[in-house]
Amino acid sequence: MKIDNETTIYSIHNFKLILAIVVIIYLILMLVSPLPDFIEKHTGITAGWAIGIVIMAYILFFAYFILKGTAYFSYNDDGAKIIIRTFRINTLGSKKLSIEINKGEFHKYQVNKGRLKEEITLFVRKGTKISKYPPLSIVSLTREQKKALLDTLDKWVETKEKTN
Repeated sequence: MKIDNETTIYSIHNFKLILAIVVIIYLILMLVSPLPDFIEKHTGITAGWAIGIVIMAYILFFAYFILKGTAYFSYNDDGAKIIIRTFRINTLGSKKLSIEINKGEFHKYQVNKGRLKEEITLFVRKGTKISKYPPLSIVSLTREQKKALLDTLDKWVETKEKTN
């Protein structure tokens, strides 16, 4: 089975680009048009505050996705291995992570939910040792994709743990 959230990530990325263009146009209009006078006359907010509010809103928008841990997530178990590729979509270069697990070595998974974050941790068994992969963000998967992922992992799991 193959699962990925490429469409969701492209939508977020495109919205970020459109929002950046809108903010730039707003800033240009604030500098070269009578818009600051209009805003101050109708709202009482000075040009400096109006610019500051828009820039702060833009920064908070980006911070939300960084704090949430929004990430590209791709899962494929069509072959002899479970293959997961992921990377966070923050603005500072994020690490791309590729995990390949032999299906016979997959031990369990654990889902951790927080206020903004939702992560899955995978465990593998090699002989008598159990190793743990770093948590992977699944917050940007749709509800259907999460269900399909967990149902598919259940086929390969020795032990399942879900925590809230």
